[in-house]
Amino acid sequence: MSTFYYPSSTLDVPSSKSSASGEFFPESRRGSCTDSLFSDRSGSSSITLVSSTGQPRKHSLSGLELPLRQSHDTSCHLCGYPVQPIPIPAASAPDLAIEGRPFPINATRDLVIDHLKPLLASVASRGRNLRIVGLLMSEDEGCAMYSKMTGVNCGKLQVDYEVRDMRSQRDMAVLQAEIKRLNEDMEVDGLIFYTPCFGVEQDKEIRSWISPRIDVEGFHPSYWSEATRIAPPLLTENTNSASLADAPIYPCTPLAVVRALQLQGLYNVSAPAGSRLAGKVVTVVNRSDTVGLPLASMFVNEGALVFSIDITSTQVWESHNPSLGPCISNTILDTNTIYSMSDVVVSAVPSRAFKIPTSALKPGVVAINVASGMNNFEADVKTKASRAAERMGSLTVMMLVMNALALRARSVFE
Repeated sequence: MSTFYYPSSTLDVPSSKSSASGEFFPESRRGSCTDSLFSDRSGSSSITLVSSTGQPRKHSLSGLELPLRQSHDTSCHLCGYPVQPIPIPAASAPDLAIEGRPFPINATRDLVIDHLKPLLASVASRGRNLRIVGLLMSEDEGCAMYSKMTGVNCGKLQVDYEVRDMRSQRDMAVLQAEIKRLNEDMEVDGLIFYTPCFGVEQDKEIRSWISPRIDVEGFHPSYWSEATRIAPPLLTENTNSASLADAPIYPCTPLAVVRALQLQGLYNVSAPAGSRLAGKVVTVVNRSDTVGLPLASMFVNEGALVFSIDITSTQVWESHNPSLGPCISNTILDTNTIYSMSDVVVSAVPSRAFKIPTSALKPGVVAINVASGMNNFEADVKTKASRAAERMGSLTVMMLVMNALALRARSVFE
């Protein structure tokens, strides 16, 4: 179970209107946090909280409110740690034109491939290739495309990928029996269940049937504590099977974003772990369990000032004492102001109507879209962004392979 730092008493947060292109963010409800933010990933609505007196306590999340982080604060309301004021740009800051370029996702993927090849060869020398199975039950065209992309990219690494096409089968008992069989097959190193399929809650239940031994997508509750406390290591720190076996398992899309930023120089790789994004402001739009929430954790655990924007509230994530986890507050800063100070903006909003206005972005920003099948940024984003990515695609598949390799290494070194 994760531990978050929280004050002995709560502050009332006034309602505020956060807008981004006007439609996605309605009047907030006193900035209350969502249950999913602090749940222990097993469905419980309670968590261990640490008060400002240092005493752990259990707290029901129903109606829990976060304190308000003011831009001029000099100390944290949660832990008392000295903080810098939020760096709001001056209104007169020049609107510089940028000739941005696409984020080199395929080139970054190739760097990962070069890193993985010797590790995969070492695994194959132990008797067989790495093996990943995909269960395709969804009628969503994007799932079929993603499965095909997975097969192509696995082929580049001599990873065995097998897709089980179950689109004609809607019987839950049959699906559960198939997952159970794959859980028990010791020659399967990773299992993917392609979603969306039956709806958010039922898809989540189906994923819970997958054994952590082969949960290559990194969603199992047993992974959550480490994945939200420990920032992903640099690629160069996973140099052999033993180091992979010790590494946490992270959700693939957030991990792909982090790898892209690491390999393209956005992280200070010479700094110690926990401070490689110190001084950076990063905004994550969407606080979903699978993308936005773990991604905000990964960034704050490297020392970034993180804004987490969702339909319910806008939050500030700061790391003052890594052993206690992030300090999380609400803010009434409007979203355009937040975009204007952000060095990196990552968006995963599942709405074609939602667009982050280019005019609000900081010149030179790195803009990354991970919304499936749509782009949350406007078409002219590269007039402000130094680099812009429309999707993570093939790099996400490489993270599937890396997770499968780590899970295989765990079974070898247990």
